[in-house]
Amino acid sequence: MDTQKESHENPLRHLWGFLSEVVWSVSRWFSGYRNPVDDPLNNPEKAYGKLEEDKYKAELELVDRYQSYVAELLRLSLLGIAVFGFLYKDVHIGGVAKALAVLGVLSFAVATVAALIFRFAATEGARYYIEGLRFREDLDDKERAKAKGSLDNRYDRIVVARLTKPIAVFTLGLGGILVALSLAWSL
Repeated sequence: MDTQKESHENPLRHLWGFLSEVVWSVSRWFSGYRNPVDDPLNNPEKAYGKLEEDKYKAELELVDRYQSYVAELLRLSLLGIAVFGFLYKDVHIGGVAKALAVLGVLSFAVATVAALIFRFAATEGARYYIEGLRFREDLDDKERAKAKGSLDNRYDRIVVARLTKPIAVFTLGLGGILVALSLAWSL
């Protein structure tokens, strides 16, 4: 039987093909996959070129401050999930209070995931920034395209970091409010 005809007849096969392509694309994006031939870190002239500290120090300090801030968000969201364990075990909640507590835990979980994604994206953004600094200033067209690709990858990661930080803050606050309401409702 023809594979293309078979995929039209079997929607699950078509869905599986689509989902596997999405998963592959997302995993390549998160891993920063690239062709090893095009990777400047595989070329000793570029990988071990002179990097002047003043060009990247401010960027790394900023990343470090954001990492510390988001680490606190991560810690508080995990603490919020632990508080729910206490509420569920020691304070007998039910009905509306239980629903509020579950929504609060889901908010804490979203905050945790957003904080982890931020940490990854910010670190990768800094990596691509430093990679871009390794290119010489007098580039030919091929090297200029690689340098542009490095900056584009950095920009993509920074966009993700910019989106996930406020999500982490908002859902952490929402989770705290919902768990507090749950506790107040159950008393």
